[in-house]
Amino acid sequence: MKNVSKILRAATLGVSTLAATMYASQSMALPLSDILDGSDIELRFSGATAPDEFIFGFFTNPAAAGGPCVDGTLDVYEGDVAGTDNRAYFCTSNGSSIGTAGQEILVLKSSKGSGDGVLPVADPGTTTNFLNMPQLATDDAAG
Repeated sequence: MKNVSKILRAATLGVSTLAATMYASQSMALPLSDILDGSDIELRFSGATAPDEFIFGFFTNPAAAGGPCVDGTLDVYEGDVAGTDNRAYFCTSNGSSIGTAGQEILVLKSSKGSGDGVLPVADPGTTTNFLNMPQLATDDAAG
């Protein structure tokens, strides 16, 4: 999964700004090995790209501005999986909107298009590709 980048973004007064782009092997707020142990809450959803920046903004908001993560624990990954843009959000819940305080949250978003949001519901045989976080954690541990 060398095509996956960890992106760091800073949230100031609820406005997300690009701070740096780093690769997954660099420092993380939460160790990727926690994913191998299983996140407390894992959400997967797919569909159009339209809500992607809203979702990003929600997760990167500081806790005081309504963000769901304990400040300083959020890692965001983005990459291409089979021609589809994907993001993963991994953090510790502050208990304000997702789960209870202290639970680890992993949210995976696949952005292939609108059809990718409804087809897996209408046809259970339809598959959606997401970032393979356990593989990313294994790659990170291997250096």
